[in-house]
Amino acid sequence: MKADSPKRKLFKTLVFAAFLLAVIAAFVYVAAHPEPRPAIPDDADHRGVSDWQRCLDCHGKQGVAPLPPTHPLKEDLCFRCHEPQNPQETRP
Repeated sequence: MKADSPKRKLFKTLVFAAFLLAVIAAFVYVAAHPEPRPAIPDDADHRGVSDWQRCLDCHGKQGVAPLPPTHPLKEDLCFRCHEPQNPQETRP
């Protein structure tokens, strides 16, 4: 097997370093620009809900407004993503 020339080794090192910097830059960008969390509607049906099981009364598979098939995450993680429109309202 033929050994790489010093120029070729330098080129490979620079390409690897550029790739590594691009990956780090992408992680930094994503961490600095998070997507906004979807708000829980500020209406009588949703006000005061602080338990994900209450969410499933309506948004479970048999509820009046079930989650669409494209909805991410599991049903029991509502408050990990959704937040109230009223900032005084607290979630677990």
